[in-house]
Amino acid sequence: MIKVEIKRNQEGKIISWQTKGHAGYSIHGEDIVCAAVSALVQTAVLGLIHNLQVKPEVEIKDGYLSCFLPSVLAEEKRHSVNLILEVMLTGLRAISEEHHQHLRIID
Repeated sequence: MIKVEIKRNQEGKIISWQTKGHAGYSIHGEDIVCAAVSALVQTAVLGLIHNLQVKPEVEIKDGYLSCFLPSVLAEEKRHSVNLILEVMLTGLRAISEEHHQHLRIID
């Protein structure tokens, strides 16, 4: 099972997330749940870096991705950062609804 843990600040804005595990939906290399989750969380990281020039602290290894936003974030970027991350979370929730036995989200 993949577990995604979302951390928010006092204003309810996402400040970090961690993705751990493998879905177990299919064999390695053919697991569409793992592929979908990976695509969403990695695209969110790429969007932050390449589109918003935000430099999060990111760690990626087999079955694991963590992303921590900088503690100081320009106010004009905060809305766009939050939008990217909430869209990521919307996609993850849609996958979880269909594949709840393979993906768990803790928000």
